Amino acid sequence: MWPAIGTTEDAVDGWFIGFTNDVTIAVWVGYDNADRKRRSLGSSETGASVALPIFKPIMEAIWAHKIAPKAPLSGPSTEAQLKLMDEAIDYQSGDRMRGGRGFIEHFRIGPDNKFHDTQYQVLSGRPSDDERGGKAKEARSDASKRASTRLSGRPSDDERGGKAKEARSDASKRASTRRHANQAATQAREYWQGREYYDSWQQPFGRGQESNYRW
Repeated sequence: MWPAIGTTEDAVDGWFIGFTNDVTIAVWVGYDNADRKRRSLGSSETGASVALPIFKPIMEAIWAHKIAPKAPLSGPSTEAQLKLMDEAIDYQSGDRMRGGRGFIEHFRIGPDNKFHDTQYQVLSGRPSDDERGGKAKEARSDASKRASTRLSGRPSDDERGGKAKEARSDASKRASTRRHANQAATQAREYWQGREYYDSWQQPFGRGQESNYRW
C-alpha cells in the first residue's frame, strides 16, 4: 500500500489517501464551508489523526473479505521505468541513502536525462535571477535616497514610508517563518502517526520484501 497524508493550514482540512494494486481509498475530514467560513478541526489535529482512523477499518475490511489481496505494491511498468531512477530512502529521516537498508523510491528523470534533487528547493533560500535583479535595483535606489538625505539633512517621505514598509515586511517574514515551522511540525506528526500504521501491516510479509513497499 502507498499512503499520502495531508493537513491544510490551520488544520481546516485533513485527509488520508492510500492505494494498493487493486484499490484506492481517499478520506477527507473537514467542515462544510459553503458559507465561506474556514473552520479549524483543532490546532492539534492532522490528516493522520482524523482521516487515518476512518481509512484503516475500510482497508482492513477489504483485505479480510478478500475483496482485494493484501500484497506488496507492484513497481512501475517497463515503459515508465525508462523515465525513472531508483534511490534508497532512509526509513527514519526520509533522506536518500548511499548504501545500507532502506526502501526504494522512484524519481522522475528530467529532460536532460538526469535526476534533480528538489527536496529542499523551496526551503533553500536561494533567490531566483528575477529576485537578484530586483534586489540590485532596490539597493541602487536606496543608495540614491541616502545620498539625497545627506544633502538635505532630513529623511524624505519615501524613506519614512520605506521604513514602515520594511517593518511590515519583517513582521510578515516572522509570521511566515512561524507558519512554516508549524507546517513542518504537522508534517512530522503525520509522518510518524502514519508510519505506525504502515509498520503494523508490513510485518506479515517479512523483512526480505521491504524494497517492494512505497512510503
